[in-house]
Amino acid sequence: MALPLMILGNVARSQGDLAEAQQIYQETLVTAQEAGDRLAESMAISGLGLSALERGDFAQAWQFLQESLELERETGDRWGMVFQLGALSGLAFFLGEHGEAEQLAQEGYAIGKEIDHREGMTFALQSLGRAACGLGKCGEARDYLNEALLIGVDIQARPTILDILSDLVTVLLASEGSDVGREQAVELLAHCLNHPATWHDTKTKAEAMLAELQTQLPPEVVARAQERGTAKDLEDVVAEVLAETD
Repeated sequence: MALPLMILGNVARSQGDLAEAQQIYQETLVTAQEAGDRLAESMAISGLGLSALERGDFAQAWQFLQESLELERETGDRWGMVFQLGALSGLAFFLGEHGEAEQLAQEGYAIGKEIDHREGMTFALQSLGRAACGLGKCGEARDYLNEALLIGVDIQARPTILDILSDLVTVLLASEGSDVGREQAVELLAHCLNHPATWHDTKTKAEAMLAELQTQLPPEVVARAQERGTAKDLEDVVAEVLAETD
């Protein structure tokens, strides 16, 4: 019973209905605890943490995610550990603790690589890319994100690919101050915003970056870049991004 509830919670969270997701995760937690299902209990606590993160309640998010990680360490759930370490790395990044974010992501990547958890490796590499960008290491950040992109393409994780593209925009803007770079950023963001597989939180992030870029470029330039971005297939967008670093 707990796992079907988790799926409903994940769907609600992906659609931005955080109140509904929180209620479902709480119900899942109670059900899991009553059944003695520690795996589902850890997943439910993680869901509560991710919902808190998306609400901006960072203190509660950190508490839940740490609790989930501790449960996974106790039960030997290394697959779950990879995700919790990535989530904690992301939270540390949001809090400006880029060094800690990097350490958490490195541990997650090492575990993911050892057990061949490719989805988890993608998540960890994405977290490493964000942390490196925060530390001013833009070239390293791009390398991490490109590697994440390659694995994401291989496992056909479209929502993840789109989220990585939005992170690459952050790196692009941090390393490239020209109008050409800003136009490319608008193209990528327009594609992310227009794609049906894009997660709600990716769209929120992309909308904020696009709004900022619209204050820096002429309206006709923005419109042309948006048109180019929405006209392309995801495969073409990814190929162009990767070709730039070949």
